[in-house]
Amino acid sequence: MKALTIKALLISLMLSVASPASAAKPVVTKKPPVKEIVVKPLLPTLDTNFAEGDDIAGMVVGANSVNFVGTVETATTSVITTAALGGTDGYIVNLDSNGKQIWNVRLGTPSDDVATAMTTDAAGNLWVVGATTVPLDDVAVPVVSPTTINPSQIVIQPTSQMPPGLRRVMVWQISPTGTLLNTFSSDFPEVVVPTSITAKNSSFIITGTSVTGMSQPASTRGFSLPMSTDGTFGSAQYSPIKPVKTSPVTSVKSSQYSWQSFVSTGGIQGVVGFKPKVPTSVLIKYSLKTGGIVNIYSLPGTLLSMSYKQNIGVVLATTSRLHTYITYIHSN
Repeated sequence: MKALTIKALLISLMLSVASPASAAKPVVTKKPPVKEIVVKPLLPTLDTNFAEGDDIAGMVVGANSVNFVGTVETATTSVITTAALGGTDGYIVNLDSNGKQIWNVRLGTPSDDVATAMTTDAAGNLWVVGATTVPLDDVAVPVVSPTTINPSQIVIQPTSQMPPGLRRVMVWQISPTGTLLNTFSSDFPEVVVPTSITAKNSSFIITGTSVTGMSQPASTRGFSLPMSTDGTFGSAQYSPIKPVKTSPVTSVKSSQYSWQSFVSTGGIQGVVGFKPKVPTSVLIKYSLKTGGIVNIYSLPGTLLSMSYKQNIGVVLATTSRLHTYITYIHSN
């Protein structure tokens, strides 16, 4: 009798566990509603109105001003008002903390010149590096004496000492108020394109690419050129060009936010209602505290450079066809 009671109890327990009526109901967790973020077009602070052949090569954001450099082929633009010097000129433009133009300087010679990068020193001076063309240095035609026998009347042609091209590295020193203080140069036996100038102790290091040989295919290699603050150049050092891995995302951080820019070809994770039909440059503002998206902007054109300074905010340089833009976002 006792065994039957225990068996009946076990069967009763098994039936109660399997019974739908007695089964525990699942807990339903409601997902928080997805916050739809509206993608806002970012309105430029300044349109340079550049023409074909004009560009921005570099940008330095200071404590209270923004400086950008590059090359122009046009005689005048809305941001470069000084007189043209030659075929192409380098330039530097200074803007205040609100994007208003303060001064601009053309850099170069009567020949073709380019400005490609810049840096600053402790005194606030701006150092711009670039290159200029070196014309054919013709050797004077020797005067043939009347007594010289020359029955064939051969015309003696001048000889070129070195091939033409961007063979002269140029460095311009500009004061914080836009005065051209010094111009330094160093000639190369081949075409050179400087890509950076870096302050190191009491000197500078200029790096770039050199192209040897006037026939195709040309040979390229990297170079490094030291220069002291008084314009004395050291010996150039050459090295093979190594591939540089670039990230598709450009990032800067402010005191409260992280800013990331990239080209979006479709939707963005965490963003609803944004599906561009063509590749579109975007800028996303993230909260450093929560990690969430605060704002998302679409940029006019392709990002060239992005920097952050506390007194100014985020500064972007973008380009779209013949337009190049400087955009300020005042933010902490």
